[in-house]
Amino acid sequence: MKIAIITDTHHGVRNDNPVFQENIIRSLGWFFGEVKSRKIKTIFHLGDLYDRRRYINFKTASEARKYFLEPIEKNKIEAHIIAGNHDIYYKDTNEINALRELVGDRYSNIHVYDDPTVLNIGGTQIQFIPWSTERKRKQTIDVLQKTTADIVMGHLDIKGLRLNRREVSREGFEQSIFSRFDLVFSGHFHHKHSIGNIYYLGAFSEHDWNDHKDPRGFTIFDTETRKFEFIENPYSLHKAVYYDDADNKNILNEIQQTDFGDLEGKIVKVICRGRENLYAYELFMDAVHAANPVSVVVENDIKFLTEGLTTEDGIEEYNEECAQDTPTILDSYIKSLTLPMDNDKMSDYMKGLYRDAVSNTHIRN
Repeated sequence: MKIAIITDTHHGVRNDNPVFQENIIRSLGWFFGEVKSRKIKTIFHLGDLYDRRRYINFKTASEARKYFLEPIEKNKIEAHIIAGNHDIYYKDTNEINALRELVGDRYSNIHVYDDPTVLNIGGTQIQFIPWSTERKRKQTIDVLQKTTADIVMGHLDIKGLRLNRREVSREGFEQSIFSRFDLVFSGHFHHKHSIGNIYYLGAFSEHDWNDHKDPRGFTIFDTETRKFEFIENPYSLHKAVYYDDADNKNILNEIQQTDFGDLEGKIVKVICRGRENLYAYELFMDAVHAANPVSVVVENDIKFLTEGLTTEDGIEEYNEECAQDTPTILDSYIKSLTLPMDNDKMSDYMKGLYRDAVSNTHIRN
């Protein structure tokens, strides 16, 4: 049996920003087309179906229903959805959550889970682990130690795995807890990556600049062969373009010959390394805006964007020795201080505030 595994859709992301919601809807149309063409009849969602922990925008709730839940019902797909940290109201208990309130038992073929549960799918036992609050951490560890399943699928925070391309998690479950399992698939961290038998499958679509040039999509898992395949989402939102007119006598011709059409509907960041020819720069910016992007920001410092970009973008690859991102600078500074508390905890706290600030920044239409 083949299962389509999707995670971290985050309906309502960025304060219910319509640009991001439209991208989710477009991506879901593609997703269900892939599921149908591959004749897949089972879907797992590994948490964070919704983005807002405390409330739901009615329009967002309607769109999640129309473009995700109802297509599952219409196509007679069996779906299993676990609670992620963004789906729950309280931080110390899963008792009140969006899955119970907005999905519940309304659909005969959609099942939601806010407690650890073992499923038998196609003769394969799979241990579901929804988001585990601190209060239930010991109980979750006990479940993991006693379960007879050798595959775990959850919404997990695991120490030593990557929060994104730049940061490593210092909190959460120890990796050793999962060493006895054949496969561990998880949502929560949006960067697709793996260590040993632990696989973070990556968010379904782009939510912020951390996602730029970082693959998004879903995974197909075969319960018989235990092989899995990542299917990349073709829809992206963030686009970095490069401008440098220093010592470039052909800059005007290059601008006129460049097709800016792929910037339409995108959130654009112009990386400006050299700006000496004011006329050429204005011509370039006019062409960028004429392509009808969602928003345009000019960035003179390329450090934030260059990790993972290739030379075809006109940007040199990221050099970790020469550039530091904001979280790294915060970490270094805090560790140099003498504080009346653990420096690592303060560093994690401040970087958490930074990530929240970045995630909640509005995109200007």
